[in-house]
Amino acid sequence: MRLSQDDTIAAISTPAASSMAAIVRLSGNEALPIAQSLISGSQEALPTPSKNKRTGHGCKPLTWSVSFCHLSISMAGYSVRVPAYVMFFAAPKSYTRQDMVEFIVPGNEPIATAVLKQCLQSGARAAYAGEFTLRAFLSGRIDLAQAEAVEQIIHAANQQERIAALQRLQDDIPTSIRTWRDQLIAIAAQIEATLDFHEEELDHNLTKSFLTELNTLSQNCHHITSKTKHQKSQEQGIPVVLAGLTNAGKSSLLNSLLGEDAAIVSSENSTTRDRLSYSLQLGRFLFRLEDSPGADNSLMQSNQGTVFTEGIHKGAYRGGTFVCLVIDRSRLSSDVLQLKSFIQNLPLCRILPILNKSEIASGDLNEINDCLKSIFIDRQDLTVVTPLEISCKTGWGIKELKERLIAEAIGNESLTDHGILTLREAEELRQASDHCQEASTLLEEGMDLELIAEELRHAHEAFSRAIGDCYAENVLDAIFSRFCIGK
Repeated sequence: MRLSQDDTIAAISTPAASSMAAIVRLSGNEALPIAQSLISGSQEALPTPSKNKRTGHGCKPLTWSVSFCHLSISMAGYSVRVPAYVMFFAAPKSYTRQDMVEFIVPGNEPIATAVLKQCLQSGARAAYAGEFTLRAFLSGRIDLAQAEAVEQIIHAANQQERIAALQRLQDDIPTSIRTWRDQLIAIAAQIEATLDFHEEELDHNLTKSFLTELNTLSQNCHHITSKTKHQKSQEQGIPVVLAGLTNAGKSSLLNSLLGEDAAIVSSENSTTRDRLSYSLQLGRFLFRLEDSPGADNSLMQSNQGTVFTEGIHKGAYRGGTFVCLVIDRSRLSSDVLQLKSFIQNLPLCRILPILNKSEIASGDLNEINDCLKSIFIDRQDLTVVTPLEISCKTGWGIKELKERLIAEAIGNESLTDHGILTLREAEELRQASDHCQEASTLLEEGMDLELIAEELRHAHEAFSRAIGDCYAENVLDAIFSRFCIGK
């Protein structure tokens, strides 16, 4: 969706909750006049750039100002004077490279909403999600990688994720990618020049040099993306399977995670007969929760049970999937053999053992660990992470489980020396690597230079998309739609 850059936009940029302060933000050519129209009394007029004091270093005019004043707004039919700090940032020395104004008002949602309403009535337009950062990107203030880092900071769920996002914002990944693209352009230029002079092959020494460079480019791209474990897009969601025996509490756990009664919960065995799939948004990550049918003990002891469990496994679990193995803690000792049998047909995956019903269970911790070791002793190829105790009935442990899911999602991204590599960037770099490798293979086999040049063009396009030098409008929509309003 292409938005006009000429409109003056406004939005509340702080969360909708009571706090010490709230911020209402304006950006555009009319930001200063609109802000001035809200200020009560001419004696509190905002300083314009020409009125700003000058600094002592080179006598340059200040490009920002902070003023304390009172805003005249309407609330519940009454005219109210609200104390506010007003920050003005003159173009182009602002986040969006447009004139920007920020009202810092008491952190009360009705007050912030009233200030925003007054701005809209004075000529501003309500900003869309991420539109301030979109303007920063389109104006060249930040590149696409930095814009994505802003989104990562907004949705950071813990300190580790926040530090990685800040690292990425300050040390841009595109520097390396641009260097690789420049190397690729130099190779492509030589090959294109050879084609222009109607020559059929390259000099032997030049061919040898290009092979080395193309292989290095491919390896560089592969190295930076090698830590990305899953290639699922954010639109599809990161797959998480809730598995286990019947009546272990899988459906109850699904409802607890979603915060609603999405699945039927019953004391009867095998209430869930079909695989259910639901979306769960945690921070900036979208998960696809799959509630699989529970394995019935009587079925598992029969041939029919083998067919049943294999069918469920093939349908629900895929290599690399994260499996939450829900275990009834109150009957852990008696269920060891059934659980051991249950996991035999699982493909390679990561498993989080979840001990449910902790509110009614008791037992020695060493005994619990021994039982878990017995369950997985024949499947050393599976990656089993630290178990977690929860109670779906009381809600205990659910918050920690959500944090564990977010940590798992962070582990699925590429942590480079520059911070987090997004799935979009990783996919573009994989394509660039593949095209460089294919060009190298064609060159080594003495194939037509036209075919090699075509592969290099595709690699160049992938590099350019990775750093945002060329992009499709739907890509921008997908990225900036994940932002909050006011960012």
